[in-house]
Amino acid sequence: MWELYSIGDSAYLAAILNAIAMITGTGDFRQLAGLGFLIGVILVLFQGILQGARGIRFQNLLVAWVIYAVMFGPTTRVAIEDAYSGAVRVVDNVPLGPAAIGSLMSNVGYGVTRLFEQAFSTPAMTDSGFADALQALMSVRKGTLSRLTLGAANSPTPGADVERSFINYVADCTLYAVDIGARGIDDILRDPGWETALRADLSIPTTELVLGPTAELLPCDLAWNRLAQYTTVEFIPALTASLQAELRLAAPGDVLTKLQMALDALAGAGVDAQNYMVMTALVGFLEKGIVQTHEDLGQWALAATTEQATAQRNAQWAAEQTLFT
Repeated sequence: MWELYSIGDSAYLAAILNAIAMITGTGDFRQLAGLGFLIGVILVLFQGILQGARGIRFQNLLVAWVIYAVMFGPTTRVAIEDAYSGAVRVVDNVPLGPAAIGSLMSNVGYGVTRLFEQAFSTPAMTDSGFADALQALMSVRKGTLSRLTLGAANSPTPGADVERSFINYVADCTLYAVDIGARGIDDILRDPGWETALRADLSIPTTELVLGPTAELLPCDLAWNRLAQYTTVEFIPALTASLQAELRLAAPGDVLTKLQMALDALAGAGVDAQNYMVMTALVGFLEKGIVQTHEDLGQWALAATTEQATAQRNAQWAAEQTLFT
């Protein structure tokens, strides 16, 4: 039995080998090989005639026939081992040539990959999968894109609406602070921490928070304190549990571990996984808060244009992710 290591979809590789076994076992394949052999004979004859003194090289035909007979005559069994899960798929009646060459290349490639990963790759592709770090960060982005993808994380406690609360705060407080010059939009976009990114220390405007069965109308400074506390105590654990399902992990605690490994691999040490997770959610809240501000001011065309541009960008990113993968 020959063994192949699959760094990818082992079921797809098994389907390919099954197809090879099926095709090579038919008379049509042998007829195709015979036709190719006949063309080879004709070419060798013409070559011998043109070369004159060298004669016709029948030995070339003999070598070709021997290679074909060895590679596609006998069949064997192939075991495909998934490098990630350890699952083994067995395929029978695979021609000896594809089985042997595939096994040799697979074992050499897998061994060399593991050797290089000891020094150069974190997390290892053979353990986590191709582009696993990028896939993990994109899964967080998709899992925080809307209230639909947030799921239960949008309402960690009965009656709560985290997205609506943040959108109201952005429209009533954060962007109001930008309008009066208390904060700059670049300062908001470049702020590295979620605790200060959207914060507006203003006591005059008020905003409505929906963090329970009853809505609360609070000044902006007190509203942010309430939002920050609720985010730390309720929203982050709920978001972590939601992303656990998105990332297909066994326990909520594995989410931050996986994200931290991905961030360390792509951005180097110093980027906090929990902060990244919350900031990814806040990006969507900020964009929707901008749309609500335009609607509050009666700028309907601008609100529709902004919302459409955001939707088109998200669709483009999704398409580019599929193309990259």
